[in-house]
Amino acid sequence: MPKGRFLVGISGGSASGKTTLAKKITAIAPDKVTLLELDRFYRPLQHGEDAEAKNYDHPKALDFELLHAVCNELKSKGTCSVPIYDFSRHDRTGMERIDANPIIVVEGILALWDQQICDLFECRLFVDAPTNERFTRRLKRDQHERGRNRDSVQKQWIETVEPMYEQFVKPTQARADQTIDGTSDLDIVAANLLLAWQALR
Repeated sequence: MPKGRFLVGISGGSASGKTTLAKKITAIAPDKVTLLELDRFYRPLQHGEDAEAKNYDHPKALDFELLHAVCNELKSKGTCSVPIYDFSRHDRTGMERIDANPIIVVEGILALWDQQICDLFECRLFVDAPTNERFTRRLKRDQHERGRNRDSVQKQWIETVEPMYEQFVKPTQARADQTIDGTSDLDIVAANLLLAWQALR
């Protein structure tokens, strides 16, 4: 195993626990881990495009070409400019430079979708949880954090979130080196993963 930067991809369905796991790993060793969220790489809303109708769970919503370039640069140079995405405006508001720690975690529902990006990862994880558990978590999050009502959350889940999960996200589990149970104790999982990665390096 090379002593350079160690890239990790963490994927999984919406509300599976992938973001929680990525944040716990980062919190344990903030001086050793850099977190790069796939949400930064949403394509800006085009003129005339309806923000409410846009399918944010489809691979076409993400700029994988830019993500690939960023991952390459972080891995080789240790620093790179990355987009700042404003969800209220559905647009990029600028770029910011980040400096990579020895371990770089790329997290998002489609983190394992693009094969070229997958090939850059030393470790690929898929966080899985039962559908009912994921929906319950998503509903609670969207109601409490985003002020949405149950009907709108359920409608989006049925029309885009779950169909896109089945079509695009779930198949990427086959590319994972390890599947993580998103209902398990993620504090313990995060600590064990970090120890394993440090040993590999």
